[in-house]
Amino acid sequence: MVWGPITAYFLLRKNANNLDGQRFQLTYGTLTEGYFTTGILGCQATRYMIIWFLLRRLLTAVSVVYLGDQSPVWQIATIMYLSLADLLVNFHLNALNSKMRRVMSKINDTFVFLFSYFPFVYSGLVLDAETIYDIGWF
Repeated sequence: MVWGPITAYFLLRKNANNLDGQRFQLTYGTLTEGYFTTGILGCQATRYMIIWFLLRRLLTAVSVVYLGDQSPVWQIATIMYLSLADLLVNFHLNALNSKMRRVMSKINDTFVFLFSYFPFVYSGLVLDAETIYDIGWF
């Protein structure tokens, strides 16, 4: 599980100049599908986005598996911070090759971040039922 992001990083680093090459696309095309594969900024942003995607999945899995027994606050806060980081990385790198994909990705990440506070409400930290009801309507 840990080797996935590390292997992808070295694979993309090794083939940084050939991301749009036919041989790379036939072998690893699904890894870069939908991302820029030409130009120096496109290749670099694509590498960072793919590594961030795999690292984020790894950190989410660790949070769900290992922090679930500790405290719901740590688990929920980790997921909230990951969704915020994902939003910021997506807005900064802007590595998708289609304008529609870029816009939809930004909208999706924004909604994921905005709705990530709801688990706090239903985790048992808020005890008053009326307050939970009021927050749920927000």
